[in-house]
Amino acid sequence: MEVRTRIRLRFTKKGSARFLSHHDLMRFFERAIRRAGLPVKMSQGFNPRPKFSIAAALGVGVAAQHEILDIELDEAIDPAVVRKRLSQMLIPGIEIVSAGQARRKSARVAAARYEVRLPSDSDLPQGAVDALMAQDEVIVERTAKKTIKRINIRPCILDIQRSGPTVRMRLQITDSGAVRPEEVIAALTGEAEFDRSRLQIVRTDLELQPDEQA
Repeated sequence: MEVRTRIRLRFTKKGSARFLSHHDLMRFFERAIRRAGLPVKMSQGFNPRPKFSIAAALGVGVAAQHEILDIELDEAIDPAVVRKRLSQMLIPGIEIVSAGQARRKSARVAAARYEVRLPSDSDLPQGAVDALMAQDEVIVERTAKKTIKRINIRPCILDIQRSGPTVRMRLQITDSGAVRPEEVIAALTGEAEFDRSRLQIVRTDLELQPDEQA
């Protein structure tokens, strides 16, 4: 009988590691899993790949405290052992903070929480949060394949809280995509767009669907 074990790890992405692209992060974990000697399940076909996934892509330059990495193994191994072995292969800024069993092949994310610190020269009017949350539409423009699309991001803005120069937000993630924190900041400040590099953004948590394991 074939044995498969799905391990769910929560990890950080801080410091210089936050500048890794999603593609670079995937390549990094592929190498780390291999070097850790974990019996990872391989895909079928002419170019077999290890079966693991990262729950939600993170923008370059955005730090994170609680990202999700799911690994499918060929052998039953204690999650604590997987955490210990993989931790020895990580770089500064990436740290595994928890490990457990996963019910599904990959996590289904419902929402993300962010903490955004505004630059000192940013003008966020008093009452801007209440004004935005009272709107039915918040339209942003995105360019894809030389085509500009107008998207209403308001339904995916679940909550915003402001404390001085820090804005905390809870944003819904759907199969069709997710709201970008800089788009919310642009809407709050009334700017057409906001350069992400001017913001200190941390994704503090990923919320899973109710039937998922944390």
